[in-house]
Amino acid sequence: MASDEKVIRDYLKELILNLYSISEEPDDDTELVASGIIDSFGIVRLIDEIEKEFKITISSEELIPQNFCSITAMSNFIIRLKDKD
Repeated sequence: MASDEKVIRDYLKELILNLYSISEEPDDDTELVASGIIDSFGIVRLIDEIEKEFKITISSEELIPQNFCSITAMSNFIIRLKDKD
């Protein structure tokens, strides 16, 4: 795993632990919505924090479940957005 990717994944894990008061750190591939860790309002909170932290803008066209279903998916999505800039 590349250094940037690890930093992003670690940040996302910490963010999820802090925002949703869960007791265990989710695995990188845990389905966050399907497992009940995050709901639709939670996704909105995550998006806001991600945009601030990584200084990116997430368009409405990019708001699809595949980009936010797991830490792996979010990390890959953030890297793609950062690479666009």
